[in-house]
Amino acid sequence: MGSYNSDGFYAFSPVTANDRAGILYVATILSLLFSVITLLVRWHIQRRTFGLDFWVIVAATIVGLGQYAAVFVGLDNYALGKAVSLMSESDQLNAARSAIASICLFIIANALSKCSVIFFMKRLFSTDNRTARILCNSLLGLVAVWTLASILALTITCGPSTKFALQDRCSGQITRWSLVATFDSLFEIAIFLLSIVLVVPLQMTREIKLSVVFAFSFRLIVAMFAIIHVYYVSQWSDSSDPGIATVYSLLWQQVELGYALMAATIPTLRSFVRAYEKAMGWESSYYIRNTNTRTANSTYQLSTMNKSRHEEEGVFGLQRETTCDKHPLRPDRPNYKAQIYGPGLNDLPENMPRRTKSNSSGGSEEPIIRKDVEIQVSSEAAH
Repeated sequence: MGSYNSDGFYAFSPVTANDRAGILYVATILSLLFSVITLLVRWHIQRRTFGLDFWVIVAATIVGLGQYAAVFVGLDNYALGKAVSLMSESDQLNAARSAIASICLFIIANALSKCSVIFFMKRLFSTDNRTARILCNSLLGLVAVWTLASILALTITCGPSTKFALQDRCSGQITRWSLVATFDSLFEIAIFLLSIVLVVPLQMTREIKLSVVFAFSFRLIVAMFAIIHVYYVSQWSDSSDPGIATVYSLLWQQVELGYALMAATIPTLRSFVRAYEKAMGWESSYYIRNTNTRTANSTYQLSTMNKSRHEEEGVFGLQRETTCDKHPLRPDRPNYKAQIYGPGLNDLPENMPRRTKSNSSGGSEEPIIRKDVEIQVSSEAAH
């Protein structure tokens, strides 16, 4: 594989006029590392609140690993990245198979990254919003159709025997890739516009809305990479040496896939969604701390009041104040009791504080946007 150059330095994959495999090695390794590291970061963020969006991005990363593996197999064993003149007939055939397999896996992984973002949007916005659910589900269906249609369009009449052929090389590939990239870009724009449509009607500050929309705007860069990718596919289609030209189309394929996997995690970062969660009445940090400990018997005791210090409560997004007045107006301090009631909890003992669940949540453990809470406060007169 490697060799020593004229200066005596060892090069793992020398880049020459007839061998550009080293460029593809670097792009693939970096894309692989960044996508895996980003998944680990997301696991750390959501490690106790795994939702469907997390498992979908895990599936996307696994498919992406298959795409990286297909490229590495072609580079290591079948002279992928070299000029056609340096390939044997069997190498051309096997390298073409590796390239086609990587393209199919790239389409699937890219589509799954979009689905992960849509599932996250559905988790944020659609708990009590029927319109949001319909829009998200419709977009998921369209992405699924696009995935299947793209794989069929790019592989029909473009088999391994024609991938590196000097004549009759996969006819119509520019048109096909242009359609695939157009819908790829349109889906990214649709995800961004959908975030605006779902956030604007909410009653919260403009800064919070902009923060949420900004988090989803990072997906638009995927559309830019898709356009660049198509440009280099067109260069491959018209090139006199498809072996060398394939390197650059596959290179931008690695860039687009790696960024698509990373951009799916950006909206989940707490710096973007924490203010939104508070405005909606639930706090992810509270949910994480109490997922494994809260039960139906949980009680919440109100403390006494304090004018000088505020303590933020994680329960229902409320705030409480505690006081330590040195000179109270009455000789004895009144005792305060609070009880919280809600539908579906009537079977609990009468004297037990209760928590409510959303009527539309179906008992789900997901963080929800709105909760109907009735608080009854009674006081006992001092004797």
